[in-house]
Amino acid sequence: MAASSGDGLDPATPAVATPATAGRRINQPFGYLLLVVAIAVSYAVVGSLSLGLAFANTNVTAVWPPTGIAVVALMLWGIRFFPGVALGALAAKLWNGASLNTSALITVVTL
Repeated sequence: MAASSGDGLDPATPAVATPATAGRRINQPFGYLLLVVAIAVSYAVVGSLSLGLAFANTNVTAVWPPTGIAVVALMLWGIRFFPGVALGALAAKLWNGASLNTSALITVVTL
């Protein structure tokens, strides 16, 4: 009986997602959109909390933990998940009270 793909019995097809196969496992549009939204929401929440630690200006901070979220997401799943990082950065600035023009400009310049 032949082993089915992805069940761990075939050494050429791992059963768990590794960084090398994680991007290939998310091929369905719903899974892609779900992960983009998850990246954006986590980036926005952590970004908003980080901006709450700012002293003088509420749009500038010396420590930016969402960078770690962006780096991990892009290293694990690739550049095609960059829209999640961009949307999260925009949402963090908007959530902090900046105007749409200012938020969009800061997002484009910092990415």
